[in-house]
Amino acid sequence: MINLGTLDNPNIDPDTFTGEEYTIMTLDSLRREFTVTTDTNVKRHACLNVISHLLSLILYEDLTPEPVELPLRQESDTYRHPNMSGYNHVPKRYL
Repeated sequence: MINLGTLDNPNIDPDTFTGEEYTIMTLDSLRREFTVTTDTNVKRHACLNVISHLLSLILYEDLTPEPVELPLRQESDTYRHPNMSGYNHVPKRYL
């Protein structure tokens, strides 16, 4: 019998286990580490809760760039909008 709790013990050398024992212990550890459940009675709330949980696991820092000051747009009398009749378009359902 394999003691699955031995993987959490830092005094145990994983090199002493056979490949199968190590694989079983690693998979069990991953299952305990990364398996989460959620209440799915309200699907929309479940999706939002899962997304929120996953985003909370990501370490990040605010990388909002400094505001850029753009020059005034120059008017051009020579610009013409290209002919778009040969392209496929997404239908405009919402205007």
